Amino acid sequence: TDFFELQQVNQIFRGLLKHLENLKIEIYEEKLQRQRVEFEYFQSQIQPHFYLNCLNIIFNMATTGHVEKIKKFSILLSNYLRALFRNGMKPIPLREELDVIDNYLAIQHIRYTGKYAYRISLQDGLDEVPIPPFVLLTMVENSIKHNLTPDGILNIFLEIKKTDEGQNGSYLAISIDDSGSGFPPH
Repeated sequence: TDFFELQQVNQIFRGLLKHLENLKIEIYEEKLQRQRVEFEYFQSQIQPHFYLNCLNIIFNMATTGHVEKIKKFSILLSNYLRALFRNGMKPIPLREELDVIDNYLAIQHIRYTGKYAYRISLQDGLDEVPIPPFVLLTMVENSIKHNLTPDGILNIFLEIKKTDEGQNGSYLAISIDDSGSGFPPH
């Protein structure tokens, strides 16, 4: 009977090992899938047209001898790219997202001198609030992409404040307004 019990324990143990191996494979596959999704998101953030235009701007500044402008533009572009390729989809402090927006808007200001103005209003004490990366940047990019016109000046206003609405505590109230034409009627 001892031998029989040992065989049963051995079978149970082998079954547990097999089950553990399957779980490890499932976890690994889930991690791979998450990485694929993050990679695809990053690829969607990279807009070749934008980067080609940036390279053309640098070239034009070089041909006209604007070395200081090239330095400034290169740093802005470098900071912007660094932000795109950082820590995946982990939440970041709100201040980091606003720094990325500042870099992006400074790049756009060099591209479209005098075509837009922007203002960011951030309630005190919210700098370190974690948010998903690129949530605000995407909205600001869309504001410029879909509303900048050759014959007008686009005004962009981003306001972020804390609200005490809801049963689960306070939330961030984020408002992005621009002077563009808005969405077409349905």
